[in-house]
Amino acid sequence: MITNESDTDTNLANTQLNQQNNSLENLCDNSSAINNKSESISKAMNISGIDQIKVKLNDKKRKSYDSIEHAIVTNDGSQKNLVRLIGLKSLFAKQLPKMPKEYIVRLVFDRRHKSLALLSNDPSHEGSDEEIIGGICYRVYEDMRFAEIAFCAVSASQQVKGYGTKLMNFLKMHAVNDGVEYFITYADNYAIGYFKKQGFTKTITMPKGRFHGLIKDYDGGTMMECYVHPSIDYTRVSEMLTSQRKFILNRIRTVSKSDKKTYPPLSLRNSPSRRALPGRINESVARTMAIPGVSEAGWTVADLLASTNAAKDSDMQKNHLKSELLSIMCVSRSDLLVYFVIALNSYFISHVMSNYVSCVL
Repeated sequence: MITNESDTDTNLANTQLNQQNNSLENLCDNSSAINNKSESISKAMNISGIDQIKVKLNDKKRKSYDSIEHAIVTNDGSQKNLVRLIGLKSLFAKQLPKMPKEYIVRLVFDRRHKSLALLSNDPSHEGSDEEIIGGICYRVYEDMRFAEIAFCAVSASQQVKGYGTKLMNFLKMHAVNDGVEYFITYADNYAIGYFKKQGFTKTITMPKGRFHGLIKDYDGGTMMECYVHPSIDYTRVSEMLTSQRKFILNRIRTVSKSDKKTYPPLSLRNSPSRRALPGRINESVARTMAIPGVSEAGWTVADLLASTNAAKDSDMQKNHLKSELLSIMCVSRSDLLVYFVIALNSYFISHVMSNYVSCVL
């Protein structure tokens, strides 16, 4: 009986050990499978993880444009458009307090003007002033192929969310369909930065005969212009810039070695010798050339000296102008009048001599 009991005990112990071994083998198999999956995922992320992130960001930007409801509003007599025009009038009057309200009403409800309105997705705001998130009031001159922007505003509660850029991009897309080549607007000091970000410039390239006498001049405003390219999808500008940047970087990597080689950090003990190049500028040049990788990138001492000398010359010119202005401010009124008389006489003489030489030639 003792032997039988010991045999049964050993059998039970063996079965338990076998079960534990099987469970351990299953765990090992599962862990290896998990490791294989994680390795494959990490490899995929290493290969195309950045590209996938960029694609997702571009898809989000594209969806953000598709999710925004916008509409061209005109004074066609319909109740729906009249309600939206009233909302645009209220928005412009609130966000542009220096603009006369009568002038805003006259242009917004003018049948020759159009308005692009960004609409809220909240159904509870439909039919109210809160339905209008942002808007641009403009007039198209079809014969001259340009449009004048009269008002542009975004609701205060919806600012710093990218609606201003989306509003202008939607307007450019509608302008391409209308045959518009240029936008012209008068921007105040607070709006110049916004219009610069949207592609506007202070340099007017459109012939003056196309807009002279058609648009109104505003006191205290800066005329700005934007060329609308007919073949650009302005709602996908970020995607195009991302793809162009990726293409340029890939082309640079085929030639560049800066991203393939790393250099050891600088040590304070091994300071570069500056005996051959005395002076403060030459000292900075020597320190720059001692940085590992600078000479390998093609930089020479002459290049660095040329850049530092150009900066030094500009600083000297600025200091000279400052000293000249200070000397003018410190003289008396009589001396100042004499100075201006001498300057005018020298300018007059040089002008007469240049005309004389041109006539002789």
